[in-house]
Amino acid sequence: MKAMSRILLLLITLVAAPFSASRAAQSQAPQADSPATVANSLTVVIHEIMFDPPDTLGSDDDYEWIELFNTTGATIDLSGWTLNGAPLTGVIEPYRYLICARQDLSDPDGDGAYFSAFYNLDHGYDLNTPVLDMGNAEWSLQGPELAVVLRDGLEQVVDSVSFDPVPGGDGDGSTLERVVALLPGTPENFAVSSPADRHGSPEGENSTSPVVIEVSLPPGPFYRGDVVTISESILNRSSEPQTISIWRVIQLPNSLRRAFNPPGLPTHLIVPPNFEFQAESEVTVPDQLPLGAYGYQAIIGQGEQSAGSDWEEFIVHSNDQVRSGSATGS
Repeated sequence: MKAMSRILLLLITLVAAPFSASRAAQSQAPQADSPATVANSLTVVIHEIMFDPPDTLGSDDDYEWIELFNTTGATIDLSGWTLNGAPLTGVIEPYRYLICARQDLSDPDGDGAYFSAFYNLDHGYDLNTPVLDMGNAEWSLQGPELAVVLRDGLEQVVDSVSFDPVPGGDGDGSTLERVVALLPGTPENFAVSSPADRHGSPEGENSTSPVVIEVSLPPGPFYRGDVVTISESILNRSSEPQTISIWRVIQLPNSLRRAFNPPGLPTHLIVPPNFEFQAESEVTVPDQLPLGAYGYQAIIGQGEQSAGSDWEEFIVHSNDQVRSGSATGS
């Protein structure tokens, strides 16, 4: 099933707030509790928590870990940052994850049990996510209450989550997974990973949503006047129909984000069981579009059916720059 439409991408007005690309786009802009509303404050988020590893895996000291996610298009230096009071180091790349493991290769207690000793290819984990060895940090990740706070170098709170009581993940092998990265870290935006014996999803994408969305753009760079096809695929991998809402976000060259829902791409949808819905929209790059690097993401709903696509990054060049096999047409 495909829905095709030809639309004009009025990104020029996106540079100035408020967003007013068109009447249609205005009417579809998210309300105060939408992902786009909070996107500018949640630069790095607490994405997944293994706070109580099962006894069959090992002790809490050996296998506690927290996954962070960089929601921005910029590399963020973590120097001076803290996670529950424990110092962080290094950087986190744009739209990438970082595992903060209480113990890793340093194996401070010398018992041979630590994050990478279990989460590896031998146990079915194709882990490309960087791992930060926290050197047996004292996190106090204990139930039935749980609180995790991420602070920057100025000791300002970047993100925080708290549960009283925790909704699960307490010793059965599962983790607590953030459902939508760009929504606040409330208990309603976390769910228990599945299946429990998978011991979480440190590879990146979380397991909790029955509906997943993928977006794709042709390889760039793009030039003013090009017609670019945005393709979206929405898969319901459950045995029940799913009613979803969809928001779309554009990140501008100045790193600001604005809601953007092109007419012709659905904003509300009922997806049948075990069904993949596909939609495309042809977008014309305006002549006055600011040059630079952009990002595009589609985000599904809120609650248990929520998920976000990977960020699609693209660059807009001026027409006097030499084309080298651009994949778009004009």
